[in-house]
Amino acid sequence: MFMIKKIITPFFYPLTITALFLVAGLILLLFTKRQRLAKSLVLSGTIALLFFSSGAGSNLLLGPLEHPYRSTAASPQSSPEPWIVVLGAGLSGDERTPLTARLSSTSMVHLAEGIVCYRQRPGSRLLLSGGKGFERESEANVMTRVAVALGVPPSDIVREDRSRDTEEQVRLIREHVGERDFVLVTSASHMQRALFLFRRLGMHPVPAATAHRAGTAEIRSPRDVFPRPLALRNAETAVHEYLGIAWIRLTRFPGMGPS
Repeated sequence: MFMIKKIITPFFYPLTITALFLVAGLILLLFTKRQRLAKSLVLSGTIALLFFSSGAGSNLLLGPLEHPYRSTAASPQSSPEPWIVVLGAGLSGDERTPLTARLSSTSMVHLAEGIVCYRQRPGSRLLLSGGKGFERESEANVMTRVAVALGVPPSDIVREDRSRDTEEQVRLIREHVGERDFVLVTSASHMQRALFLFRRLGMHPVPAATAHRAGTAEIRSPRDVFPRPLALRNAETAVHEYLGIAWIRLTRFPGMGPS
Protein backbone atom coordinates (compact mmCIF):
# COMPACT_ATOMS: atom_id res chain seq x y z
CA MET A 1 0.00 0.00 0.00
CA PHE A 2 2.89 2.33 0.79
CA MET A 3 4.34 1.96 -2.71
CA ILE A 4 0.94 2.40 -4.34
CA LYS A 5 0.45 5.73 -2.57
CA LYS A 6 3.95 6.88 -3.49
CA ILE A 7 3.36 6.05 -7.16
CA ILE A 8 -0.17 7.46 -7.48
CA THR A 9 0.16 10.67 -5.45
CA PRO A 10 2.56 12.59 -7.76
CA PHE A 11 0.05 12.34 -10.62
CA PHE A 12 -2.21 14.70 -8.67
CA TYR A 13 0.43 17.32 -7.89
CA PRO A 14 -0.12 20.77 -9.45
CA LEU A 15 2.89 20.67 -11.78
CA THR A 16 2.01 17.19 -13.04
CA ILE A 17 -1.62 18.13 -13.71
CA THR A 18 -0.72 21.34 -15.55
CA ALA A 19 1.96 19.54 -17.57
CA LEU A 20 -0.51 16.84 -18.61
CA PHE A 21 -3.03 19.48 -19.72
CA LEU A 22 -0.42 21.41 -21.69
CA VAL A 23 1.17 18.37 -23.34
CA ALA A 24 -2.20 16.87 -24.25
CA GLY A 25 -3.34 20.21 -25.66
CA LEU A 26 -0.20 20.67 -27.73
CA ILE A 27 -0.42 17.13 -29.14
CA LEU A 28 -4.03 17.68 -30.18
CA LEU A 29 -3.18 21.12 -31.55
CA LEU A 30 -0.31 19.86 -33.72
CA PHE A 31 -1.52 16.45 -34.84
CA THR A 32 -5.33 16.46 -34.87
CA LYS A 33 -8.23 18.53 -36.06
CA ARG A 34 -9.70 18.90 -32.57
CA GLN A 35 -8.50 22.46 -32.32
CA ARG A 36 -11.16 23.72 -29.93
CA LEU A 37 -10.44 20.97 -27.39
CA ALA A 38 -6.71 21.49 -27.84
CA LYS A 39 -6.94 25.22 -27.16
CA SER A 40 -9.16 24.60 -24.13
CA LEU A 41 -6.62 22.21 -22.66
CA VAL A 42 -3.71 24.59 -23.24
CA LEU A 43 -5.65 27.50 -21.77
CA SER A 44 -6.76 25.45 -18.75
CA GLY A 45 -3.23 24.23 -18.13
CA THR A 46 -1.84 27.75 -18.38
CA ILE A 47 -4.43 29.18 -15.99
CA ALA A 48 -3.86 26.34 -13.52
CA LEU A 49 -0.09 26.84 -13.64
CA LEU A 50 -0.44 30.58 -13.01
CA PHE A 51 -2.81 29.92 -10.09
CA PHE A 52 -0.69 27.26 -8.39
CA SER A 53 2.54 29.23 -8.82
CA SER A 54 1.17 32.52 -7.50
CA GLY A 55 1.50 33.55 -3.88
CA ALA A 56 -2.21 34.27 -3.63
CA GLY A 57 -3.16 30.89 -5.08
CA SER A 58 -0.82 28.82 -2.91
CA ASN A 59 -1.85 30.77 0.20
CA LEU A 60 -5.49 30.10 -0.62
CA LEU A 61 -4.73 26.38 -0.56
CA LEU A 62 -2.41 26.34 2.46
CA GLY A 63 -4.36 28.77 4.63
CA PRO A 64 -7.17 26.43 5.77
CA LEU A 65 -4.57 23.84 6.78
CA GLU A 66 -2.22 26.14 8.67
CA HIS A 67 -4.22 28.98 10.19
CA PRO A 68 -5.88 26.92 12.99
CA TYR A 69 -2.39 26.10 14.32
CA ARG A 70 -0.66 29.46 14.54
CA SER A 71 -0.25 29.54 18.33
CA THR A 72 2.43 27.78 20.38
CA ALA A 73 1.53 24.60 22.23
CA ALA A 74 0.47 24.90 25.85
CA SER A 75 2.55 22.93 28.34
CA PRO A 76 0.96 19.55 29.16
CA GLN A 77 -0.21 19.45 32.77
CA SER A 78 -1.14 15.81 33.29
CA SER A 79 2.32 14.29 32.94
CA PRO A 80 5.45 15.20 34.94
CA GLU A 81 7.65 13.84 32.14
CA PRO A 82 5.90 14.70 28.88
CA TRP A 83 7.09 13.37 25.59
CA ILE A 84 8.10 15.77 22.81
CA VAL A 85 7.29 13.89 19.61
CA VAL A 86 8.97 15.27 16.49
CA LEU A 87 7.87 14.00 13.08
CA GLY A 88 10.51 13.97 10.37
CA ALA A 89 9.95 15.64 7.01
CA GLY A 90 12.57 14.11 4.78
CA LEU A 91 16.31 14.08 4.23
CA SER A 92 18.48 15.89 1.71
CA GLY A 93 22.03 15.59 0.48
CA ASP A 94 24.07 12.47 1.20
CA GLU A 95 26.68 11.13 3.62
CA ARG A 96 29.29 13.57 2.30
CA THR A 97 27.32 16.70 3.23
CA PRO A 98 27.56 18.36 6.67
CA LEU A 99 25.36 16.81 9.34
CA THR A 100 22.86 19.66 9.53
CA ALA A 101 22.53 19.62 5.73
CA ARG A 102 21.42 15.98 5.83
CA LEU A 103 18.01 17.07 7.10
CA SER A 104 15.58 18.81 4.78
CA SER A 105 14.95 22.43 5.73
CA THR A 106 11.52 21.45 7.06
CA SER A 107 12.91 18.58 9.15
CA MET A 108 15.49 20.96 10.60
CA VAL A 109 12.74 23.40 11.62
CA HIS A 110 10.77 20.52 13.19
CA LEU A 111 13.80 19.43 15.19
CA ALA A 112 14.62 22.98 16.31
CA GLU A 113 11.06 23.49 17.56
CA GLY A 114 11.19 20.11 19.29
CA ILE A 115 14.39 21.02 21.11
CA VAL A 116 12.86 24.35 22.18
CA CYS A 117 9.83 22.50 23.61
CA TYR A 118 12.13 19.98 25.29
CA ARG A 119 14.19 22.69 27.01
CA GLN A 120 11.04 24.48 28.17
CA ARG A 121 9.84 21.31 29.92
CA PRO A 122 12.30 19.94 32.48
CA GLY A 123 12.14 16.17 32.67
CA SER A 124 10.77 15.71 29.18
CA ARG A 125 12.18 13.40 26.52
CA LEU A 126 12.44 13.70 22.75
CA LEU A 127 10.88 11.03 20.56
CA LEU A 128 12.23 11.49 17.04
CA SER A 129 10.22 9.71 14.37
CA GLY A 130 11.05 8.89 10.77
CA GLY A 131 12.11 5.76 8.90
CA LYS A 132 14.37 5.22 5.92
CA GLY A 133 11.90 5.47 3.07
CA PHE A 134 14.18 5.38 0.04
CA GLU A 135 17.27 6.61 1.94
CA ARG A 136 20.17 4.63 3.36
CA GLU A 137 19.81 6.17 6.83
CA SER A 138 16.61 6.81 8.75
CA GLU A 139 15.36 10.32 9.45
CA ALA A 140 15.21 9.51 13.15
CA ASN A 141 18.88 8.57 13.20
CA VAL A 142 19.98 11.77 11.45
CA MET A 143 17.76 13.90 13.70
CA THR A 144 19.25 12.15 16.74
CA ARG A 145 22.79 12.94 15.65
CA VAL A 146 21.87 16.59 15.04
CA ALA A 147 20.07 16.85 18.40
CA VAL A 148 23.08 15.41 20.24
CA ALA A 149 25.37 17.85 18.39
CA LEU A 150 23.09 20.65 19.63
CA GLY A 151 23.49 19.57 23.23
CA VAL A 152 20.61 17.17 23.92
CA PRO A 153 21.78 14.24 26.08
CA PRO A 154 21.45 10.91 24.22
CA SER A 155 19.65 9.49 27.27
CA ASP A 156 16.80 11.95 26.66
CA ILE A 157 16.24 10.80 23.07
CA VAL A 158 14.18 7.88 21.81
CA ARG A 159 14.16 6.96 18.13
CA GLU A 160 11.30 5.58 16.08
CA ASP A 161 13.05 4.64 12.84
CA ARG A 162 10.77 2.05 11.22
CA SER A 163 7.87 4.14 9.88
CA ARG A 164 7.45 5.07 6.22
CA ASP A 165 4.41 7.34 6.42
CA THR A 166 2.24 9.13 8.98
CA GLU A 167 -0.10 6.20 9.63
CA GLU A 168 2.85 3.96 10.48
CA GLN A 169 4.35 6.71 12.64
CA VAL A 170 1.17 6.95 14.70
CA ARG A 171 1.03 3.23 15.43
CA LEU A 172 4.71 2.97 16.32
CA ILE A 173 4.76 6.13 18.45
CA ARG A 174 1.81 4.78 20.43
CA GLU A 175 4.02 1.91 21.58
CA HIS A 176 6.20 4.46 23.40
CA VAL A 177 3.73 7.15 24.44
CA GLY A 178 0.54 5.22 25.09
CA GLU A 179 -2.36 7.46 26.11
CA ARG A 180 -0.34 10.04 28.01
CA ASP A 181 -0.33 13.68 26.94
CA PHE A 182 2.53 14.58 24.62
CA VAL A 183 3.66 17.55 22.57
CA LEU A 184 3.41 16.92 18.83
CA VAL A 185 5.81 18.86 16.61
CA THR A 186 5.17 18.87 12.88
CA SER A 187 4.48 21.31 10.06
CA ALA A 188 1.38 23.47 10.42
CA SER A 189 0.12 22.16 7.08
CA HIS A 190 0.49 18.55 8.29
CA MET A 191 -0.94 19.08 11.76
CA GLN A 192 -4.63 18.51 10.97
CA ARG A 193 -4.04 15.08 9.46
CA ALA A 194 -1.55 14.05 12.15
CA LEU A 195 -3.83 15.13 15.01
CA PHE A 196 -6.74 13.17 13.64
CA LEU A 197 -4.73 9.97 13.25
CA PHE A 198 -3.30 10.20 16.77
CA ARG A 199 -6.65 11.02 18.38
CA ARG A 200 -8.31 8.21 16.45
CA LEU A 201 -6.12 5.77 18.40
CA GLY A 202 -7.04 7.34 21.75
CA MET A 203 -3.87 9.42 22.06
CA HIS A 204 -3.65 12.96 23.41
CA PRO A 205 -1.34 15.18 21.33
CA VAL A 206 -0.81 18.84 22.19
CA PRO A 207 -0.05 20.59 18.88
CA ALA A 208 3.18 22.54 18.50
CA ALA A 209 2.97 23.51 14.84
CA THR A 210 5.95 24.98 13.05
CA ALA A 211 7.28 25.56 9.51
CA HIS A 212 4.38 27.85 8.63
CA ARG A 213 4.33 28.88 4.98
CA ALA A 214 0.92 30.38 4.29
CA GLY A 215 0.39 34.10 4.24
CA THR A 216 -2.82 35.83 3.29
CA ALA A 217 -4.74 35.04 0.11
CA GLU A 218 -5.05 38.77 -0.51
CA ILE A 219 -3.01 40.36 -3.29
CA ARG A 220 -0.77 42.89 -1.52
CA SER A 221 2.19 43.14 -3.89
CA PRO A 222 3.30 42.03 -7.39
CA ARG A 223 4.97 39.02 -5.77
CA ASP A 224 1.53 37.66 -4.92
CA VAL A 225 0.57 37.58 -8.61
CA PHE A 226 3.68 36.61 -10.57
CA PRO A 227 4.74 32.94 -10.74
CA ARG A 228 7.32 31.82 -8.18
CA PRO A 229 8.89 28.38 -7.62
CA LEU A 230 8.32 28.65 -3.85
CA ALA A 231 4.60 29.27 -4.34
CA LEU A 232 4.37 26.21 -6.60
CA ARG A 233 6.12 24.14 -3.93
CA ASN A 234 3.69 25.42 -1.29
CA ALA A 235 0.75 24.50 -3.50
CA GLU A 236 2.21 21.01 -3.89
CA THR A 237 2.50 20.71 -0.10
CA ALA A 238 -1.14 21.72 0.32
CA VAL A 239 -2.36 19.29 -2.36
CA HIS A 240 -0.30 16.51 -0.75
CA GLU A 241 -2.06 17.10 2.57
CA TYR A 242 -5.52 17.27 1.01
CA LEU A 243 -4.80 13.99 -0.77
CA GLY A 244 -3.71 12.46 2.54
CA ILE A 245 -6.94 13.56 4.20
CA ALA A 246 -8.96 12.21 1.28
CA TRP A 247 -7.09 8.89 1.48
CA ILE A 248 -8.02 8.55 5.15
CA ARG A 249 -11.66 9.28 4.41
CA LEU A 250 -11.81 6.77 1.58
CA THR A 251 -10.01 3.93 3.34
CA ARG A 252 -9.65 3.25 7.04
CA PHE A 253 -11.37 6.24 8.54
CA PRO A 254 -14.46 7.01 6.45
CA GLY A 255 -16.06 9.02 9.25
CA MET A 256 -13.30 11.60 9.43
CA GLY A 257 -14.36 15.14 10.02
CA PRO A 258 -12.46 18.35 10.75
CA SER A 259 -10.38 18.18 13.91
